[in-house]
Amino acid sequence: MGVKPEHIFIDDLRETFVKDYVFPMMRANALYEGLYLLGTSIARPLIAKRQIEIARQLGADAVSHGATGQGQRSGALRAWLLRARPGYPG
Repeated sequence: MGVKPEHIFIDDLRETFVKDYVFPMMRANALYEGLYLLGTSIARPLIAKRQIEIARQLGADAVSHGATGQGQRSGALRAWLLRARPGYPG
């Protein structure tokens, strides 16, 4: 089993990330637990959004992620993937 080259996506989302996620976060003075600047967690919604866009483009009926399951990374990414899917009621 392998991955076809046409199914490998490497997208430069830096501009979108900064414009749509980082700047609004900074304007809102968003802090985790009121103390810490948000780090990689702010990227999860964009990662999930793009992953779902690609899945729709390819007609996929499932997606997966490479989060290790340590800490809250995999759970948070799973939650964003659910929110990004079509027909999500939330």
